Formats: sequence, C-alpha cells, structure tokens
Amino acid sequence: NVMTKRDLMVVDLIANNNWERPIYFSITVGNSPKAYFWLNDYFRLEGMAYRFVPVKYESGTGIDYGKVDTEIMYENLMSKFSYGNMELPEVYLDETNRRLSYNLRTIFGRLANEFIVEGDNEKAVEVLDFAMEKMPAEKFGYNYFVFGIIDSYYKAGATDKARELTNAFADHLDAELDYFSAFDREDRKRAANEWRTNLQFYQMLLQNVQVHDQDSVQEFYQRFQLAAQPFGNGRG
Repeated sequence: NVMTKRDLMVVDLIANNNWERPIYFSITVGNSPKAYFWLNDYFRLEGMAYRFVPVKYESGTGIDYGKVDTEIMYENLMSKFSYGNMELPEVYLDETNRRLSYNLRTIFGRLANEFIVEGDNEKAVEVLDFAMEKMPAEKFGYNYFVFGIIDSYYKAGATDKARELTNAFADHLDAELDYFSAFDREDRKRAANEWRTNLQFYQMLLQNVQVHDQDSVQEFYQRFQLAAQPFGNGRG
C-alpha cells in the first residue's frame, strides 16, 4: 500500500488537531471508504459535509456514510443554506450546477428518512416538500435521485404526494419512450442506452408502487406495459 501526500496530510491533521477545531469532509470527495481514508465509520452528516467525530457509527449501505444529525442538518438545510433562487425558471444553471442537485436530493432524502426512523413523519414531509420546492423536477429533471424522494414520501405516509410525483415521472418517461418508438430499427439501436434507461426507470417506479401502493398497482402495471410494448423484449 502507498500513502499519498493527501493521505499524509490527513494523518498529520488528525494527529495534531487534538479536537480543538472541527474537521469536515465534503460529501463530494468520493464514493468509497478509501476516498475518506477509511474514516467513514466516524462521520456525522450535518449537510453537505461529514464531520469527523470521536464516536463510531455503523455506516449505512452503499455510500450513506455516518450518522445523520437531524437537528443540525435540519437547521442547515432549511434555514442556513442559501440556494440562490435556483428554482426560478429565469435562473440559468449550467451542467455543473445541475449535477450538484444530485447531491442535494440525496441528502434531503437522508434527512427525511432519519426523521421517519425517529417517528417524525410530519417533519420528514416538510423536508421533502422543501426539496421539491427548491429543485422542481420540471427544471432539474426526472432522474435516479428522484426515487429516494418518492420512496420517502411513501414511508412518511404522504401517499398522495408520492403518487403525484410517480405519475409525473411516468408522464416524462411516456413522452421519452414515445419519441424513441418512432425511430426506425437502426436509429433505435443507436439510441438503445437512452430508451433502455427509461424502461429501467419505469420498472423501478412500478416496483416502488408494488411495495407501497397496492391500490395503484394494477393501473400502473398496465401503463408500464403499454409504454414498453413497442420495445418488445428490450432489444428494440
């Protein structure tokens, strides 16, 4: 194993800090324990950064590192952070800023889920509503990071809001798949990655409905079948 200058800097910082000042790691540093020098079990999520603390937590699955501090994180996300009017239609966002919304949607979802675990569904829904207000799908798009918001709405008991967002996402996928279905065979092959991703997202929506909303399963399944029909077995 090789220690880089970056690794040596982290070791020196921890060894000499003596807990006199807080040490934070940005959530955008990386997506593996190695990126965080394997300190992820000692992280406390407070917003867009992990605070390194002398307490060991059990890290969650995937890249959900550390323990969510609901009190601090709620105050940061809901009151202290400035979002620069990014939700307004006239405010232009370049690709870098749009990608930032992926991280924001993720941390809002984590905060909401932690409130659900604590039994505070009302606050969870408040957080999710605020996230969708600041990052409306009409501007920030329907992507993988919307699924966490939908799932949290369901878990918090806000079924109507989960259904509304699910159907809006499905409307978007219907339009995309309808567009690709008009392609001839060769063009459809060239666009396979795009329409297969749309079908995968549709399947994920269906699975979410099957888990959380039995009353809507049959109708949504028929909708999915209709959208997927032009693409046969997924080969186009």
